[in-house]
Amino acid sequence: MELDKKILEIMEFINSTKCRVSTGLNESIVNATNFSRDAFKPSPDIGRYSPLHETPGGRAVTTLINGDNFTRLQEERIWQALEQRYIKEARGDLRILSEPGALPKATFQNQMLQAIFTNPLIKSLNGVAIDYFRPLYKEEQGLDKRLTAQTILGAGSANVNEFVQKAHDVLPRKVEDQEKKAILLAVETLAFPKLIPQLDSYRASQAKLVGADNKLVAHEANYQARIFFKSSPFVFLPYLLRRAKYGRLLRDATKETDKAQLAFDTVAKELRSTPFVKSLNAEVNEQLRRLGAPELVVALTPAREERILKSIEQAINQKLIENPSMPSVMQPMAPKRGKPSR
Repeated sequence: MELDKKILEIMEFINSTKCRVSTGLNESIVNATNFSRDAFKPSPDIGRYSPLHETPGGRAVTTLINGDNFTRLQEERIWQALEQRYIKEARGDLRILSEPGALPKATFQNQMLQAIFTNPLIKSLNGVAIDYFRPLYKEEQGLDKRLTAQTILGAGSANVNEFVQKAHDVLPRKVEDQEKKAILLAVETLAFPKLIPQLDSYRASQAKLVGADNKLVAHEANYQARIFFKSSPFVFLPYLLRRAKYGRLLRDATKETDKAQLAFDTVAKELRSTPFVKSLNAEVNEQLRRLGAPELVVALTPAREERILKSIEQAINQKLIENPSMPSVMQPMAPKRGKPSR
């Protein structure tokens, strides 16, 4: 009971403003594989850092622990709470040490990584921008981010892309999917507003064309059905006048449809133009930032341009499928009507 009371007092101290564990910019250092008390051995490599146990708060907790018969599990519980506080106050680059060949400890894979990725003041891990690892951390399922932890420990500034890519390759959803999603969102944002009105215009003109053609077909069928009266001027002359009217409607609808098709082709050509692709790439980068994948933000490269153009083609084809009356997939029109036989 006395030890439980002492642990509670230490925890209250850790969570109070009296416990000072903050360090200078780029001076924080943690160990991902060893228990905090044994984490740091004197070496030139950590000379410029301020390990947790050397901060005022760390020294105070060490004093509070010494002299009491705490179990190792109880000590770890105390140091874990103190590590959380230490990481939350880190700034700039966070140095993460690990023993060669050792697996990351469980607390690093869940609690410590959670504190790291929720601290906006931590900009890099072991000199590598934290944004390289953020999408991987978000995508990995479960509380224990083992893959993220191993990737952070294995990646150096020279090979970060290789390590991150290998990590994403074993995830259910690859990092490239975020670029595909960003491109699709950009196409919906910039391309669809230009494309869909032209499709709507074509659909309306096509409806007029089909309506006029149907009226003409029905009118001719009605005339041909009057076998014994076709030669009568009271039948033939009204037929000619009405046929001329439906013919004009058909010609006007054909012109309107051709005009709508030309407008659609013009927009489709614009969507494939270099200026539009550049503006689309800027929107893709903005969508990537919103998706939490800033490491994929790039200037327009030939590879990115090819992927964008492919997505545009897919979007256009999808809209054509959704609008089967477009000429690329529509059935041939009925032949133009000739003069009626008397």
